[in-house]
Amino acid sequence: MKITCRDHTFLIENLPHQSLQLSINEQLIPLQKIETAFVLSIDTLLDIFKKKNHPVKFVDESSRPISFKHLSEPLDIAPNSYIKQGKHSYFIFIDQDDELSLIYNKKPSIMNFYDQDILFEGITRQEDVLLLKFSFHSKYFEVKQPRCFIKIRHQEQKIALPINRFSVTPVDARRFKTEVEAVIDKELVEQLLGERYTYDAFNANIYDLLFGFSIREMPISGFPPEFVTSKIIQNS
Repeated sequence: MKITCRDHTFLIENLPHQSLQLSINEQLIPLQKIETAFVLSIDTLLDIFKKKNHPVKFVDESSRPISFKHLSEPLDIAPNSYIKQGKHSYFIFIDQDDELSLIYNKKPSIMNFYDQDILFEGITRQEDVLLLKFSFHSKYFEVKQPRCFIKIRHQEQKIALPINRFSVTPVDARRFKTEVEAVIDKELVEQLLGERYTYDAFNANIYDLLFGFSIREMPISGFPPEFVTSKIIQNS
């Protein structure tokens, strides 16, 4: 599937379906097809969407959702493939059911793009800093920039960790593996625990890690602390 956005119009191509429709409140809204692309214009969107924060599904000629569970080729979605006009914004994305959806006036949740498989690969000492390494898989979309926060468990204070480096590797047609190395420096430890705390005795078990990421195709929601909190495991 290919999605582009031009002149406040979505163009959806390379779908093996005779027709494409939006299923809204048990009503089917057919998309016009021009040459090889299904077309969804801002005029149509303004006319049919009245309720914000309400995702709807795309369905085929048999009223079945457009599924990507068995995707054989990567999606081709151009950067900034969303529509924003005045107070109105529209996003096409693959939801947690692996189905093509559209949402009005709310950025898609990061949980639609994260495979919920974070793996911590350890904390190591390098000169005067600690390096925290972890990896995870994103679905359908390549990570543009990971973000990472650390906080003391049961407290509200959280601090952004600088990302030292990261890499993104395609795994298959649906998933990308992102490997991240974040930095915990001495000043951060003192900021969290006070100057009298022994830096060499840093105990990662009392911390939670919050993380998120951005993608090129559209803005997404779920930035910490709204995102999943995971435990950091101390590397002995």
